[in-house]
Amino acid sequence: MPEPLCIGGQLQRGSLEDLRYSTLDLGGKPRMPTRGLTDIPVSMFQVRIHGRGGQGVVTAAEMLSLAAFDEGRYAQAFPSFGSERMGAPVVSFCRIDDREIRVREPVMEPNALIIQDPTLLHQVDVFGGCKPDGFILINTAKSFDELGLGDFVKDFRHERLLTVPAGDLAREHTGRPVANAALLGGFAASAG
Repeated sequence: MPEPLCIGGQLQRGSLEDLRYSTLDLGGKPRMPTRGLTDIPVSMFQVRIHGRGGQGVVTAAEMLSLAAFDEGRYAQAFPSFGSERMGAPVVSFCRIDDREIRVREPVMEPNALIIQDPTLLHQVDVFGGCKPDGFILINTAKSFDELGLGDFVKDFRHERLLTVPAGDLAREHTGRPVANAALLGGFAASAG
């Protein structure tokens, strides 16, 4: 029997690979939720991160969950991707709660949406399940209007909409355009 493994604040049995691929069916495609969305506690904060393979999307969710765990909260982080190569769309999820997290399904209705690659905005349904009171953070120097999203976000709380040129900031400070840490900093500033 495998040794216990602690990932994102929850003790699990199995390997990291078991956890990494637990949201995929046998064909390598993302599974749909097995339980209704009403099973998710209202107190749980859910984050969905969109990007491309190699951009640190999975690492961003893991860093966010570890930060929550360090604050004494329960947290969970996991990705959803198939056997695609670097540059293919990737989605990663993070859940944070004051109670043990028993839900093991993709985040369908996020409280926060972080988009690391703005080229996905009009290619993938990144906004699916997003509510007008949710946080949206996009890695770009452009405004929501300039991105063609002005009409979509008109009913959203504008103090929760943020664009940050995280790739440019990361390149300037680290020499690499890896935006995940800079985006998490922007998320922490906007979400409190």
